[in-house]
Amino acid sequence: GNEVTGLILDNGDLYMLYTDISGSRLGGVIHGTSTITDLTLKSNNTKDYSVEGYGILNASVSATVSPSESLNGGITYENGYTEPFTLAYDNYYDLTPSIEMITGDFLGEINTSLGYEMAAFRVSSDGTVVGIGETGCKVIGTASPHKSGNLYNVSLTFDRETCTFGGQLFNGIIFYNSYNGTITSAIQNRDRSEGILYFADKQ
Repeated sequence: GNEVTGLILDNGDLYMLYTDISGSRLGGVIHGTSTITDLTLKSNNTKDYSVEGYGILNASVSATVSPSESLNGGITYENGYTEPFTLAYDNYYDLTPSIEMITGDFLGEINTSLGYEMAAFRVSSDGTVVGIGETGCKVIGTASPHKSGNLYNVSLTFDRETCTFGGQLFNGIIFYNSYNGTITSAIQNRDRSEGILYFADKQ
């Protein structure tokens, strides 16, 4: 089945990255703003950015939180269908991120609702990020350690001349797995009408 990685940020942002049914590649990302009251998590403005051809779906999330243990709940879509999930806490999230960890070159696949392509990115020691896709689309931006949790903030602007999303600013997160040298990034534009996923290996 689908493998899911969930991240709840200190500002309430909720990310759920999931694979396709084979578990071999990313299937999409779910993003919303969440609140937790009496150990119940709610997010009513959730969007599911599918890169499997299902487009961008509106949804809501409800789950029971067991601090430092688990998150159990479901994602309910506008058609009434609910997809249940059970996530176990990973103390890898407790590690402290540093820009040095993600400094270097990355090569992988960038996914949008329109399709996917290979793309190369470079993160410099000052946090500058530059990238180019195989179609020639260029991006530039910045990355920095998030103040809480083992992840990074990222902002990228797409080149007006070479990119489908030319001139648009996308913001989101980078999650770096130091065990296997991979990064997963999920970003959205300002009105959340488009989400982009990037999964890459450190070179």
